Amino acid sequence: MIPIDKITIICPTYERHKQLKRSWEFYSKTNIKVIYFDGSKKKLEPFDNPNNNIKYLHDRKSYLERLKVMIDLVKTPYICLMDDEDIFLPESIFECIKYLEENKDYVSCIGEFLDISKVFNSIKLDVPNNSFHNNDLSEEDFRKRLKKHFNSYFTRCFYSVIRTEVFKNIYKNIYDFETDCYALSELIVEFLIITYGKCKILPNLYCLRGDDGEKNINNGKTPSNPNDVNKIKLSFPNWWKSNEKIHGRQKREIINFIKNNSKNQIDDKTIINTFNICLGNAYFKNSFIGKFNFILKFIFRFRKKNEYKKLYFFLRSIYLRLYSLKNIYLYFKLKKSNQKILNNLHKKGLIFDENIIDIFE
Repeated sequence: MIPIDKITIICPTYERHKQLKRSWEFYSKTNIKVIYFDGSKKKLEPFDNPNNNIKYLHDRKSYLERLKVMIDLVKTPYICLMDDEDIFLPESIFECIKYLEENKDYVSCIGEFLDISKVFNSIKLDVPNNSFHNNDLSEEDFRKRLKKHFNSYFTRCFYSVIRTEVFKNIYKNIYDFETDCYALSELIVEFLIITYGKCKILPNLYCLRGDDGEKNINNGKTPSNPNDVNKIKLSFPNWWKSNEKIHGRQKREIINFIKNNSKNQIDDKTIINTFNICLGNAYFKNSFIGKFNFILKFIFRFRKKNEYKKLYFFLRSIYLRLYSLKNIYLYFKLKKSNQKILNNLHKKGLIFDENIIDIFE
C-alpha cells in the first residue's frame, strides 16, 4: 500500500453526491489520505471509513475558498487535486511519487486517462483524443516547456501528483478571477506549474474519469449564486481574440498575475505568445461552449441578452438530444469497441485491474 505520509488527495465537490459516494467507497479501501470539501446545500451523511483516512468537510463556500481550506490542511510532501467524477489509481499514484522522489528537477507527475461513460446503461470506454502522446515536459528552459505544453494542450499538471510546496506557492495568491472565459483558472495553474519545473508523464493508467451525464457546476463560483452557475462563458480562443474593452482589462489582469506569481522572471511577450499558441489547438477549437456561443452571438447579436441566454440553453438541449442518437449506433458496437481499447492499453503496457471499471455501473 502507498505510504500514508506521502500523499494527500483533495477533492472539492458540489451537488454531486452520487460521484462523491463512489469515490469515498473506493478510497475507504485504501490508506491514501483524502479530503472532500462539499459545498452542496445539504450535508452528506458520512460513509464507512475503516482506515480513518478520509476527511469530509461541508460548508457553503465557493470552489476556491474550499480549495484553500483543504490545501492548508495538507501536511504530506505530495498533493493532487481530483474531480469528484475521477478515480486516481493507487498504484499509479505510487509510481508518480517514486519518480518525483528520484528526480528532484521534476515538480509534477501524472499518467494516462481512461474515460468511462454510459450508453443505455452499458459501460463505454474511451481514450481522450488529446491524451499524453510524447508529451513529457523535460526541457531545461521553461519557455520551451510552455511552448510544447500549449501547442498540444491537455491537463498534464492540474490533476497530477505535485510537490506540496509548489502547489501551495501557486495557490496562495490565486483568487476568483472575474472573467468571461471558461476554465481560465486551470490554464493559469498549468502555466505556473510549468515555470516551477519539469513535468513527467508516465506510461501508466492514472485516472478513470467517469461521465455520468450530469452537469458539473463545481465551476469556481459561489454555489449559492445561480446566476453564476448558468452564466455563459466564452471558450478561451473567443475570449482571447475578443476586442471588447472588458475582455482587454481581464486579459491585462491575468497577464499581470502570471508575471507576479511565476517562478521565473517572465515578460508580457512570452505570456502572450504562449497563449496565442492555444488558438490553433484542437482542445480549444472543439469546445462545445465555444462553437455554440460563437454561432448564437453572431446570429442574435442584436437581441436582448436574456433572450440570447435562453435560446443558447434551448439549442444546447437539442444538440445533446441529437448527439444521443449517435449512442444508438455505438450501443451495438460497444463490446467490440471496449475490448479494442483495452487491448490497445495492454499493448502499451497499461495493465490494471479491469474490475475497477465496475464501480461506474
